Amino acid sequence: MAVVRLKLLLWGALACSLALLAGCGEDIDDIREQGELIILTRNAPTTYYEGREGLEGPEYELAAAFAAHMGVEPKFVVLDTVAEILEAISEGRGHVAAAGLTITEEREKSFEFGPPYKEIRQGTRLPYRRPPSQDGGRSRGRAHRGHCQEQLSGNPGAVVP
Repeated sequence: MAVVRLKLLLWGALACSLALLAGCGEDIDDIREQGELIILTRNAPTTYYEGREGLEGPEYELAAAFAAHMGVEPKFVVLDTVAEILEAISEGRGHVAAAGLTITEEREKSFEFGPPYKEIRQGTRLPYRRPPSQDGGRSRGRAHRGHCQEQLSGNPGAVVP
């Protein structure tokens, strides 16, 4: 069920991206005439990488499917940093960027984004040592929770496990 929902979400993102693509320097017919979609990306486990069986990664698969949907070949251009990707896309050296980019207010002033397909919430993980039990282990859960709360007291908004 989750896999089907993810596939539908990805195809929805593709359809919306296709509409947004028409707003970049070239229109869809020009790209189809050229026969390739230039995709700017970066080498990372969540985007694009060389796997055991060739190129892989969520962004790679999404962009390759998008190019296939358009009837063109994907041409991946791998850059080292997000800053390089944003610079290259603004200079027209690529049609789309598939690089795990986050949508920020600043970036929205300069770029058009398709719908997000993944949401990541940031948090803080702190190392901790479980305190020794004083009663042979019967209150370990309560002691552990209190110990975590002590460690997190300087971190507002932290969640105690």
